[in-house]
This record gives sequence, structure tokens and C-alpha cells, in this order.
Amino acid sequence: MSPVLVKREPDNPFDELAVVVMSPDGAPIGYLSTERAKEYQTALKCIESRGEVAACWAMLYGGTLLKPNIGAWLSLKWPEQIR
Repeated sequence: MSPVLVKREPDNPFDELAVVVMSPDGAPIGYLSTERAKEYQTALKCIESRGEVAACWAMLYGGTLLKPNIGAWLSLKWPEQIR
């Protein structure tokens, strides 16, 4: 398990509701699905309003020489559990 950051990305040129998943050093790993990103907007805005960043544990997989992409299974609470 590895820690990851989960952050809204309102300046994303493709989707203003995008939610990016990043490594602790700020490197992007991927994005929540469009459906999930919409569900997490209010909770993430609440966290950001306090000057905080959402974080959770993730199981990372992939990242081989032949397939450098990394996938992640997040251990993220449901939006209604975040405040």
C-alpha cells in the first residue's frame, strides 16, 4: 500500500470536475472516473476550504518496462463519510 493524494482539478482543459490522484511528491497517477469525480466534488471542496488535501492508501499495480502505466485501487471513503 502507498499513500496518494486526491485533489480536484477545476482547471483541467477536458473536464472542470476532474479529480486527479497523485503520488505524495505530486506526480499524477490517474483520475477518478467522471461519475466518481462528480460525487466527490462537495467533499473535496470542503477539505480544500480548510487548506487541507485529501489523502488515502492505494494499492498500485503495473509499471513494467513493457507497460509503464500504473493503475491504483484506492481505499477512499465514500463522499458522505468525508468532512
